[in-house]
Amino acid sequence: MVESPEDLPWLRTTAAQMVRQRWFVPLFGGLLTMNIGQALLSLAPIWLALIGVTGVMFGIGCWWILRDARRAEAFLRAHPADPATEREGPPRPRATPGSPGNA
Repeated sequence: MVESPEDLPWLRTTAAQMVRQRWFVPLFGGLLTMNIGQALLSLAPIWLALIGVTGVMFGIGCWWILRDARRAEAFLRAHPADPATEREGPPRPRATPGSPGNA
């Protein structure tokens, strides 16, 4: 639920950014693969513990990213951009009297 129509452009921008964060999932997979390689090369107990901790953290992170991306896509479908009232991107802040932008 959008409480104020003025917030909608900001919320749409945030949702679009959340959708674009899906590319972090393969990045986490690459980092996990690198850690697995380190663990296999040294076979030290610390690396095995580290691979377990990072594997769990990366797994939870990927789950959160994918969950939030689905929610953001649903938000964008429910609140499509109105080209007559909303331009692309977030709104610019309003200039206040006395600010450097006002001459």
